[in-house]
Amino acid sequence: MFFTVRHITMVCFVLIIGMIFVLGCSDDHNPFIPGPPVPVNPDPAINAGDVPVMTSLKWSYSNFDSITDYFNIYFGTDNPPPLIDSMITDTAYDIGPLYGETVYYWKITAHPEGEDSVVSAVWKFNTAFTFSFPVVIGNTWTYELNGTSYDFEPDSLENMFDWDYTVTGITEITELDTLNDSLETYVFQTDWTEGQDQGVGYHYRTNTVEGMFVHAYDNPGWVGPPKKELPQGIFLEFGGQQYTSLRELSAAFRNEIKPASKNADSIIYEQHSIQDLKYPLEVGQDWLYRSADLGDAWDMGKTVLSTENVTVPAGNFDCFKIRWFWDIDDDDQWDDWIEGYDYICDSGYVKRTYFFSDIMMVNEFGDTLGTFNTEEVFELTNYELQ
Repeated sequence: MFFTVRHITMVCFVLIIGMIFVLGCSDDHNPFIPGPPVPVNPDPAINAGDVPVMTSLKWSYSNFDSITDYFNIYFGTDNPPPLIDSMITDTAYDIGPLYGETVYYWKITAHPEGEDSVVSAVWKFNTAFTFSFPVVIGNTWTYELNGTSYDFEPDSLENMFDWDYTVTGITEITELDTLNDSLETYVFQTDWTEGQDQGVGYHYRTNTVEGMFVHAYDNPGWVGPPKKELPQGIFLEFGGQQYTSLRELSAAFRNEIKPASKNADSIIYEQHSIQDLKYPLEVGQDWLYRSADLGDAWDMGKTVLSTENVTVPAGNFDCFKIRWFWDIDDDDQWDDWIEGYDYICDSGYVKRTYFFSDIMMVNEFGDTLGTFNTEEVFELTNYELQ
C-alpha cells in the first residue's frame, strides 16, 4: 500500500487530536490518572426503604487513618443536606432518632492528612413507619395529675377524708449526663407542684434501637413527700402493704420501687436497666418491665394493646395504648385488681391512667373500716418539641 502526503498528514492530525483529548481530560474522567479516593458504600444503602428510625450512618474510605483523617457529615431532609457534625474520626455515626416515613439525604466530606478534601455523592434513604420516643434536649411536656376515689363501702367512708388530689408538673429533657464514667444518658427533669408544696426530680434515660431505658433517679419526679396523710392510726392497705396516703400508694405501684443503690452524688441506681419502651413499638409488642428474679419487688410487664385516638387538654393524638401488668402476689398470674394504661405517640406521653380496686382503710389494730376504688389520671396539657 502506498501512502500519499495527504494520508500521512491526516494520520498525524488524528494522533495529535487524540493526544490532546487524553491529556486535556479532567482527573474524574481520566482512567490513567487516579484522583483522591472518595467515601463510598453508604449504609443505609442508596434509596433504601423502611430504614429504622434509630439507625447509624456508615461508609467506607480507602486507606483511612483514624489518627490523622477526619470527616464532615451532611444530613437532613433537604437536598443538598446541611452540615450537622465535623471532625469525626470514624466511618460510622449514630444519627437517630429520626422521623418515620421521611426521606433523608446525606453525604460525607473526607479530609485526609496532607491532601485536598473530597466529597461523596449525595445519598438518600427513606425511614419506616415506626415509633421512637422524641428524646431531644429541650423537649418539654406539661402534665396535670388528678386522683379521684369512688365506690366507698360503707358510704360514710367518703366523708372521713378529702380523698381527691391534683398535681401539676413540667418535664424537660435538659442535658446529657454520663453515669459511672461510661453511660451517657439524657436527663429528664420534672418540676412538680402539689398545693403549697413543690419539688424537682430527675430520671436518667437512654434511647437505643432496642427501646428507651431508665438507669437511675435523683428524687424521682411526681414522688414528693406523701401528701394528705390520713389521721394518725389510720392506714391504707393494698397489695399486702400499708400506706399513709394515696400518693404514697400510687407512687409505689408505678415505677419507683426501691432502686438498689445510692451513691455519693445522691443518684439512685437501678439494679438493672428498666425498659420503658420496646422498639419496634407496635400492636402486640410486650416486654418485662420489672422482675422479681432480678431483685425487684414484683414482676411488672407491658403490652401494646391497640392504637387509639385520644383527646387531652394539649390536643388530639393518635396513640399506642400500652397496658401495665403487675404480679404482686407472685402467683405467675397478672393481678386483676390493679390496672394501668399509657397512651403514647411520636409527641411523647399523652395520657396515663391507673385504677386501684378494693383499697382497704384499716386502723392501727388491723380492723377493716371499709373499702373504695381510686383512679389516677395524668394528662398532657402542653408540650414543645425542638
